Amino acid sequence: MWDENVAIISPDGLIIYTNQSWKQFAKDNGLDPGKYSEGTNYLKVCDELNGNYSTDASAATKGITDVINGTNDIFKSEYQYQGPDEVYWFLMKVTPLSRSYPTHVLLQHIDINDRKRAEEELRERDSELQSIFRAAPTGIGVVQNRVLKHVNDLVCEITGYSRAELVGQSARILYPSDDEYEYVGKEKYAQIEKCGVGTVETQWQRKDGKVIDILLSSSPINPDDLSQGVTFTALDITNRKKAEIKLYESEKKYSTLVENGNDGIIILQGDVIKYANKTMQEMSGYSYEEITGKSFIKFVSPEYVDLIKEKYKRRLNGERIRKYIDMSYSSILHLETGFYEDSSKNIEALSKISEKPFRTILVDTDLIKMRLENIVLEHDCVSKARRIKEATEKVASCSMSIEVIKELVELKNEKEVAEKITQMYYILFAPEKVSYISLKDGLVQSEFSTSSDPDNELNRDFLDIDKKYLINENRDSFLLKIKSNIGVMGTVEVKGLSYPGNISDYLNTAIIISNASSLVVSNIRRYQEILESKKRQQDLTDTLKVMNKILRHDVANNLNVEINAIELYNIKKDAKFLEMAHNSAYRSVETIKNMKDMEYQFFRDDQELLPYHIHDLIESAFRHFDIESSIEGNALIMADNALPSVIENLIRNAQVHGKADSIQVIIEDDQTNCKICFKDNGVGIPDEVKSYIFDEGFKYGDTGNTGLGLYIVKKTIERYHGGISVKDNAPKGVSFVIELPSIHTVDTSIV
Repeated sequence: MWDENVAIISPDGLIIYTNQSWKQFAKDNGLDPGKYSEGTNYLKVCDELNGNYSTDASAATKGITDVINGTNDIFKSEYQYQGPDEVYWFLMKVTPLSRSYPTHVLLQHIDINDRKRAEEELRERDSELQSIFRAAPTGIGVVQNRVLKHVNDLVCEITGYSRAELVGQSARILYPSDDEYEYVGKEKYAQIEKCGVGTVETQWQRKDGKVIDILLSSSPINPDDLSQGVTFTALDITNRKKAEIKLYESEKKYSTLVENGNDGIIILQGDVIKYANKTMQEMSGYSYEEITGKSFIKFVSPEYVDLIKEKYKRRLNGERIRKYIDMSYSSILHLETGFYEDSSKNIEALSKISEKPFRTILVDTDLIKMRLENIVLEHDCVSKARRIKEATEKVASCSMSIEVIKELVELKNEKEVAEKITQMYYILFAPEKVSYISLKDGLVQSEFSTSSDPDNELNRDFLDIDKKYLINENRDSFLLKIKSNIGVMGTVEVKGLSYPGNISDYLNTAIIISNASSLVVSNIRRYQEILESKKRQQDLTDTLKVMNKILRHDVANNLNVEINAIELYNIKKDAKFLEMAHNSAYRSVETIKNMKDMEYQFFRDDQELLPYHIHDLIESAFRHFDIESSIEGNALIMADNALPSVIENLIRNAQVHGKADSIQVIIEDDQTNCKICFKDNGVGIPDEVKSYIFDEGFKYGDTGNTGLGLYIVKKTIERYHGGISVKDNAPKGVSFVIELPSIHTVDTSIV
């Protein structure tokens, strides 16, 4: 009946009942059964606790005693309990079972671990967001109608302004001109309207007047309402722009030197020629098309092929190849640069040894300088190209993250997210199978999973290890976690990749999608919790309205009975009319008291129902009416203090509106559902009226009063998760049928 650990304590402190949850908790945590089972004095057990629990136990003893004696209506206390493996948080709640004091009390130990974890998660999430805002390596801010509302430290560092100087100002303060300000606004918001995200390269003017290049990206907080604000990121790309210009100039200069150089130059990829400059084409006699795309070995003289292959192979292996002198030349050309003092003597010696003539040419040092600059520029180009590639990959990764988040945040429920993730993985990786398994508190949520058999396909060993992903032995499949701060919310398994060699690149992309999915799924679940909370609030509001109508309707009826009874007594002097007036006044007091108890029930945290023997309640209700009655059967149902009003409404309806002088009540219980039939011998209800009698304010016939009686009955029964209907009774009259869930298995001794 209850998920919480529940016990009933007698006025003298004895435990007279414990539910299965109470017993199982004691067993699982190694507690002494003799101290926590029926027949034990619970107040004495609390008094005897010492150590870390002594203060809480002393407060609990006093709180329980105050509720037993009626000093307090309710006692609540949150406390920690150290179990065998972990610390538990509980809410102890003590409520009276009657209003006659001293009374039995209902003692509940309610597990509030989830709530405590949720509170901690909210604190951590807020701290994390603030930390990200402070530590992000890019400027971040929020504008509303192009007025700065928030900026992080990096925006202040980029612009030279303090936060106080920026917040509340128009974004125009950041731009060097009105034209640039207007251009960015027009271009960025046009992109947002079309794509949901706007990115533009612009210029900002610092506080000191210096103009800097900025890559500005913006995304609306609510795509459907731009007035709520736009989040922007600002990246200072001034140095990057300068590097791009210098790189372009260097590449242009390098390309000119290579293409127009006096030396024949080729570029190889492996042993294949990918480029040959004009000089090489002239030297070889081949056109560009005839040279490129072929192995350079094809252009080597046959007698040198083996030698060149060997040296080329050794050079590729990193070995330095010593230069050698080819004696097949006919003369020596000496280029005199002036860098080496003894170069002329060395050339003369070489000429003498080789018996080859030599000729000296004076070389302009400007040409040497140009060649050296070319070498430096070539190194700079390679280094800058590498950095640009890395930056491009990071930008691509960020862009993809933004696009993935953009697609996912538009989804309304977790099922759509699961299907979208699965679709993305199929499109990006072309695998044989993708399985998304949704988890909550470690349990599989089949309704949100795309797997046909999620319970069997779930890799629980993967959940227990501190890794975000796993790659199988064949490196053609991988497994990812969808994870938040409170735990794993799901797993994605990708099997049979079409190109296993790209699995590292695939994983980088998959992790981006996983991180975005974690945020979206977490937000969806939090949104669902908020919706459920709002529904509970609406249910409470509806219940309070019903309580108000019960008070107005039932008390008004009872007052009419009192007035009529007193008038009859004044005429006939018959004491039974005074008794009738007294009973009616008593019922009014009881109704008000019941509603007070009911109000107390609904303002508690859990609004729980309690077990009642329906036979006893109906029998007690008939004592207030002068009508013949019979009751057959019995059942145990869950209800609250509004149930007596329901029964009295049905009896009064039969007697006053139906003109009945006899009511038969039949109670049937099949251990699953309880059916309660009120059969009277009155005038009945026409068929054309039956479908309206439970509507609010509906009245029929001369005896119709407020039109609330049966409406209140219906709303109250629905609150008990049941229903009520009406049909004809044979041979005459009408039959009201109430159907409620049965709790036949509950220990009836607790009522």
